[in-house]
Amino acid sequence: MAHGKSTKAVFVPSYGIALRDPSRLVEMSCEATVEGARVLKENDADVIILAAAFEEYWRTEAELRIAILDRAGVDSGRIRILPAVTSTYDEAKKMRALIEEFDITTLLVVGNEWQVPRAALAFSYFFPDLRVQTEPVRTTVVEPIVAPSWLRTLPTRNRQLWIAHNLTRWVVAQNRPKMVRTRPLG
Repeated sequence: MAHGKSTKAVFVPSYGIALRDPSRLVEMSCEATVEGARVLKENDADVIILAAAFEEYWRTEAELRIAILDRAGVDSGRIRILPAVTSTYDEAKKMRALIEEFDITTLLVVGNEWQVPRAALAFSYFFPDLRVQTEPVRTTVVEPIVAPSWLRTLPTRNRQLWIAHNLTRWVVAQNRPKMVRTRPLG
């Protein structure tokens, strides 16, 4: 990946590790990561970026997801980790360094069908010049995640809570004031 060239990247949000068995990913994370590998290959993207959640747990999540990509034949040199994220907006904010390092011009966001619209909105908010495309994954299971507090696990307790959480956050995000760009006087 030469610096200075336009880059297409795949981004897969964090979905966490399983509360009932912290040695494995939640199914949603497995499905999104497998789909991310497919999208990387089919779209000739240069890099895949995996988010991994929470300071206490991100290393485990990252290792498990990297293993999935390894089994899918993704070269380890094409994988980047966004560590210790805490929310969809935190993921977008923390992407700045990678977007600049790889001169990413197109971002393919691969994830749960209810969450990717909100993730795409976050990237569009922080990076208005970035071309953001979504690749929704219809996940089969919503299950509780390991998190620093029980409140953070609430949206993952069942499918209805997950959908309501994402729809509510998307509506709120849609109604936020847009950033105003200003230029220096003179």
